This record gives sequence, C-alpha cells and structure tokens, in this order.
Amino acid sequence: MLHRGPRLFVFGLLVIGTSCVGAAPAPPASMADTGTAGSQVESTSGATADSGIDGTTGNATTTSASTSSATSFTTSSPASTTTAGATDEPLLAFSDGVSYDFELRPITTLSHHEFTVTNIGRMSAQSVTVSVLDSGVGHDSFAIGRSNCGDVLDPGQMCAVEVAFMPTLFGLHGATLLAEYDTPTTSLFAALDMTGTGIGATDNLLVNGDGETGADGESPPPGWTAVSGIWQVTGSPLIAAYEGDQYIWPGIGIGGLSQYSVRQQIPVTNLTTWGDAEGIEFHVRSWLRSFEFGNDPAHYTMGFYDGGFSPLGEVVGPISTSEAWVELQSSEVAPAGTEVTQLSLECELQSGSACSAFFDGMEVWAEWNG
Repeated sequence: MLHRGPRLFVFGLLVIGTSCVGAAPAPPASMADTGTAGSQVESTSGATADSGIDGTTGNATTTSASTSSATSFTTSSPASTTTAGATDEPLLAFSDGVSYDFELRPITTLSHHEFTVTNIGRMSAQSVTVSVLDSGVGHDSFAIGRSNCGDVLDPGQMCAVEVAFMPTLFGLHGATLLAEYDTPTTSLFAALDMTGTGIGATDNLLVNGDGETGADGESPPPGWTAVSGIWQVTGSPLIAAYEGDQYIWPGIGIGGLSQYSVRQQIPVTNLTTWGDAEGIEFHVRSWLRSFEFGNDPAHYTMGFYDGGFSPLGEVVGPISTSEAWVELQSSEVAPAGTEVTQLSLECELQSGSACSAFFDGMEVWAEWNG
C-alpha cells in the first residue's frame, strides 16, 4: 500500500495576528513550460515561469473586470468586488479560496496558475507582499513567477500573482501562498494551501551503464564496484560495442575463480516525498552478449535493500549466452522500506581464463503514476 508524506499546510482564508514571513524561492532557470494548471488563466505558449518578468512588483489597477492570458493580469473595479457589510479594516482574500491543487504533474515539467488577491475590506492594505512560505514537503517545487501586486491595495482593488509548479519528486508536494499586509493597528495575512502530485518516470539512474566513461582497460569501471574478478571498460576490436565505443566485461580471470560479479548501488530515498521507495516500479534494461555461443552464462540482478542494507527482495534477469547482442529487460515494484537498489552483473566462467560476458547500454529508471 502506498503512503505519502505529511500534509501539514496553513489553511484558512484569513489569519489575524502577527505576520508570517516566507521567502519565495526564485523560479528554476531550467524550467521548461509544459502548459498551464487550473481553470483561471492559461500561460502564453512557450513562456517560462519568469518569461517577460523583471522580478519587480507592479501596481494593481481598477479598470473593468476581465480575464486575460498570462501576458496581462486580471483587474476589476472597486464596485465589482467590495462586498456589502465589509469590514472597515483592509481584508485580503484569494479568489481560489483557501486551497488549490495543481493535480497530477510529470516530474521535472512545469505548470502555472494565476492567483488573484482582492481587498474586500473598506480601507487600503499597506505594505502588501506575496510569497511562498517555506513549509511542507516539496515546498521548493513552487515558485512565484511574477506578480503585479504593489505596496498598496485599495478597497475593491485586485492584483495577480503567477505561481509555477515543477515537482521534483514522486508524491504529494505542498506549500502555502501568503499575502501579507499591514492595517493601521496590526499586521495580517491571507493564506492559501497549494498542493500538487509528481508522477511519471525518471531518467537513467545508473552511472556509466554503457562503459563510455573510463580509459580502455580501466578497472573497475568508473561508477561500479568489483566484487569478484577484474571487471574493466574496454573497446576491444574483437567485439564491436552495441553503442558508442566501449562496454563493460569481467576481464581476465583469477586462478580458481568461477563467479564474476560487479555492482552499483543507487540511493532511492530522494525519489519520493514519503521517504522510502515503496510502490515505485523499477525497470532494468541491458544489452548482453558472449564471445561465442554458449561461452559463459551471464545475467544481471536488481536487489532492494533497507537503510541498513538488509535485503528486502530481488529480481534476477534472464540468462544469456548468445554471441550476438541481446536486449534483456526486467521490472519490479520496490517493497516497503526500500532505501537502496543495487544492480549486479554476474558471469559464470565455464572454461578458459576470461569470463566471456559483455554488457552495454544498461539503464535503470523508476516510474510511479499515483
């Protein structure tokens, strides 16, 4: 059963008391726009979180009510937003209420939503600032892209702030959007809880799975740890690499050795918001061949381990002795408590002095879709 991390966020339309200060993280420069989130305003196609924004706040206007694209913000007249019986103090409120969900979003892809802040009170709000509070799991996946909220928001006036969400982990992310302001007697803030869930697949988690890193003959291959046998990266002309110029093989044997093994450990607690990798599906792909058909059987093993490196389970890949490159694949869902995965390459020497197994194009990636 999947479980998710804490969901402790600030709720409520308005909290009266001392102002909370939360610094808004700058939008990641590498964000690539993938569209918009929510139903209010759509971002201009191809725009990034800070596209066309100088990073300063502007002045809210009081023209007639309208909804625009992300290149211009929503505004309205005082008469259209001031409510009957409103307080004589300034009172800021978010048009989305007290919460907004960006819903399911692929990890490392960007979405936007425009939030509107309105002064529904009868006095001007002074020293208005809008920020993302550094609280909640994955809060750094939210960033203010731009805002036209100025220092003063008069009664009935509204301003807009665009928030970018780019999940970096699988699971539920959360942060709080704050609109802080001063009254003649105290400091107040309006708070809105933002959530969003990261799904999808990672890139290759394996280091040097193609043997392209390291000089010809280097042992062990960079990124790998030899358990038994020499294990090298090589570009021997006897075997053409499946991809690139090099591959990984066990090397010349040691007297009396029949089992050859090399491994690479992959920490996976940094993939999720709930702490371990329970429920994450891991995929393994490898290209494998022998020098001659039937030489030495070889395979890979993917193991799952807890924080103390106690084994929790494993999946053993297909065994191959083919003299041509063969693609092998396996998939397995990580059990509860998984904090480390380990890919091991195995070769069993049948005869001679070199275990005939060549590995190339290896990948390990993780996938979770909620």
